[in-house]
Amino acid sequence: MEFSPIIDRQLAFHANKNICNVRQLATMEFTPEMRRFIAEKRVLSPALADRLIGYIVDNVLRQFYQVNQYFAFPGRAVEELRKLYIRLMEEIYTDEAAVVSPKHYMRLRNWLCQWNPFADQLYTQAPDEITPVVCAEYQARLQLQVLQLSPENITGPLLDIGCGEHASLVKYLRSIGVQAVGIDRMPPQNSVSLQYDWLEFPYGTAQWGTIVSHLGFSNHFHHHHLREDGDFRLYAARFMDMLSGLKPGGSFHYAPGLPVIERFLNRQDFQVETFPTGHHDFTATVITKLR
Repeated sequence: MEFSPIIDRQLAFHANKNICNVRQLATMEFTPEMRRFIAEKRVLSPALADRLIGYIVDNVLRQFYQVNQYFAFPGRAVEELRKLYIRLMEEIYTDEAAVVSPKHYMRLRNWLCQWNPFADQLYTQAPDEITPVVCAEYQARLQLQVLQLSPENITGPLLDIGCGEHASLVKYLRSIGVQAVGIDRMPPQNSVSLQYDWLEFPYGTAQWGTIVSHLGFSNHFHHHHLREDGDFRLYAARFMDMLSGLKPGGSFHYAPGLPVIERFLNRQDFQVETFPTGHHDFTATVITKLR
């Protein structure tokens, strides 16, 4: 897309800037290149404008997730973000860049804090730049080892929850003949996964032979359980939806374990096994659906 390099450089210009810090917010502005682009007041076709906004939204979300993996943006939040950038594009044609930019970044800050109130508490007094939290995508064989899986004992179809942009585990399993698909909140950089928030994905009933999540869903479940404003009830409900999505005899493999909810499962319906992972601070769990 013709304009994507301009957008990429604009986003890179403010990468890791703390927009929750009002002092920092006051310094945020468009790059000279972006200001020249705005001054041209190009008229874009509706189709191109829609593609442009989609590209911006995807990359803005990616930047937020890189700063803090616990940021959550459900479908309604993403739609509001799209509207925020639609409004920005409308203002570009009527106002000067110096007028547009402070209003836009304040709206972006308010949007972030509306959907993630803990960001306001965490970052308002934080430094002007935030060090990103690296969320690595681990090698497929390491994930299988942690999750107590081997290719010969996998029952398909397999769903990888939070598979990562590159879906390395899904790709590996498909290469050896396992029917597998992944979901991740970021746009996939592959053809084997779907873009879905794990809180909104339809898990179905008796649909999956195996479900896996390595340092993904259960990690976030723990985070929300400990937060005062956490959505732990929603996470608990989705956890049960995942179990409902298993076929009888199917299994859910995840790490870290979730003793906070595992202890409430009916042992006539589910077998719960816990395994060491080699890390002293967390274990892996395998839940098998008995009927």
